[in-house]
Amino acid sequence: MSQSAPDARQTLSEEHRNSTVAPIASGTGPESTAADSRRQVDAPQLVVDEREFNFGARNEGEVIEHALILRNTGTVPLVFSQIGLNCGWVSAFLGDKVVQPGDSTNLTILARLKGRKGPQKQTLLLTSNDPQLPEYALTITGTVVSVEATP
Repeated sequence: MSQSAPDARQTLSEEHRNSTVAPIASGTGPESTAADSRRQVDAPQLVVDEREFNFGARNEGEVIEHALILRNTGTVPLVFSQIGLNCGWVSAFLGDKVVQPGDSTNLTILARLKGRKGPQKQTLLLTSNDPQLPEYALTITGTVVSVEATP
């Protein structure tokens, strides 16, 4: 009696158990999604320590100046394209439009309180090429109190 050839399914199964599986190339399978999201990509990264500036209770007519530091912790230049404000009592001035990796620049905010009274709130929108934070919003709040005339 001759022995029959081994079943092809059994042979394939044994080979599979004894083989080393090569990792899937990046981005080609569902297992790679989490690893790809953690991988550093060449991009700018805007870092700002504050999302709100509260100037407290100030007298009507004061001019308040506040500076923010805008840092680029990414690997390519950070480019600011727009500063959006929709009022006349707050102005913003950007030190540098382009910030190299590892560098920083200042954003100076001026709040002119002449003619203002009571609670105030304004949002400044800074647009850049940071893919994770293309629009940075800073809220400016505070209360303007009337200056009492002295007799």
